[in-house]
Amino acid sequence: AISNELYPEVLLVMLDALEECITAAGPCMSNTELQDLSKLLDSILQSFNEKRTLHIHTMETNEDGAYYAEKELDKQHEILIKVGEISGKCLEVYGEKMLPYLSNVTSYYDHFLTNGKYDAEVQISVCYFDDLVEFGGPQAANIYQKWIPTIVKLMQHPHADVRQSVVYGLGVLAEF
Repeated sequence: AISNELYPEVLLVMLDALEECITAAGPCMSNTELQDLSKLLDSILQSFNEKRTLHIHTMETNEDGAYYAEKELDKQHEILIKVGEISGKCLEVYGEKMLPYLSNVTSYYDHFLTNGKYDAEVQISVCYFDDLVEFGGPQAANIYQKWIPTIVKLMQHPHADVRQSVVYGLGVLAEF
């Protein structure tokens, strides 16, 4: 049902429920189920990226439709954030076992970390970094090591929530 949902508000409710199920159930999913979850998250992020491109184009080229496109993009950012939260919850629950299943998801957050045009994109990418550091174990270091210079630069980001997320992640990293 999640993969076929058209309305962002309903999709967010469904994704919230999915995150709650992952939290409540603990590490009980089989490899096949983890693969299916990975495909679902990848599909949602692919759809986000397509809609994001469309909304940005509308905002830049259509003055009449810009306001609506901006509001729709805000809804899409909520979905991006929720997928990041679910990915982080999976890392918390499954640890290193989850890393291979999140490779496509990781590539999206890698892109938004370095090329994010909006604060929400950058912040959730930093939060994903934080989760990789905190819950991904030694294998996750191969993923997040290349992000560290970008993360350090983001300590100067104008948005306070981004800076807070950066400092948290660097603090967790310093513990290892």
